[in-house]
Amino acid sequence: MSYNLFNGFPGLALRKWASGNPLASLIACGVVAYNKPLIDAVGKQSREPQLSQTILGDGATYLDTGIVPNQNTALRVWGNFKNLVGVQQIGSRKETSERFYFGVSSIGNWFFGWSDRFIDTVTADTERHKFEISNKMFFIDDVMIYDLSDAQNIVDALEIFILSNNRSGTSVFATEFNLDRAEIDTMEKPTP
Repeated sequence: MSYNLFNGFPGLALRKWASGNPLASLIACGVVAYNKPLIDAVGKQSREPQLSQTILGDGATYLDTGIVPNQNTALRVWGNFKNLVGVQQIGSRKETSERFYFGVSSIGNWFFGWSDRFIDTVTADTERHKFEISNKMFFIDDVMIYDLSDAQNIVDALEIFILSNNRSGTSVFATEFNLDRAEIDTMEKPTP
């Protein structure tokens, strides 16, 4: 199944493509998000719906997708980090394991975590890119940056946050990010 958080502009949507049935009913900032509104950092539902080609991550707002990743999940995000200051992550992680995120590390490098492993050795930038994490690898513009093939499979993860990292149910490492589009692919075969 593939979930597209941005189904064209305007009128952004999250859909279950395999069956064509919408998964969502609430709209915030032009995004329909798996029966959950865009939520700010203190847990309050944010802003009236607005149609925009880009959602601006202000470091205080994030999107809880409601989708829990496993070893078959791919996350694709189009946009750019506004700066390289401090740790900024998109995805999820339990306290000591079950990593599923990418972002910028405290030293200004691309940061990638999968299950029990993480890496941050390549210099980051603020250019617009397509970012993807899948199959224990991190890609930028379809070029593999990191391969953590020796990492364990993800078996007990948390819901993916966009514009932040879900750390054991709490938003941490919020990003200042210009978000153009996001997709989550569970790589499962559609049911008839």
